Amino acid sequence: MQTIITSSQSSNQGDSVFSDTEGYYRFPNGLIIQWGTVKYRGGYDQHSYPIPFPHKAVSITGALSNGGSRGANWSVGLVNNEKYYVFTDESNQLSWIAIGY
Repeated sequence: MQTIITSSQSSNQGDSVFSDTEGYYRFPNGLIIQWGTVKYRGGYDQHSYPIPFPHKAVSITGALSNGGSRGANWSVGLVNNEKYYVFTDESNQLSWIAIGY
């Protein structure tokens, strides 16, 4: 896995971490956008964000990134500032994006 880390001490710029499977960007005003891809066999599972949200995870959304079958049931949702959940009734790969501060 390749990781690119960018950081700034300037108050005008945020900091960020990008890899092949996940990353985040922290804006100077405190807003954080995080994203990633998870593979799983089905069922309910919890996963950690690349970094915890210091104050609040506000929203998360996702999409099946391998297409899945037409009738696949799935969902992604917030658990807390450190974790999110994924549910599906079949093996899939899900790409997600979360916003918080």
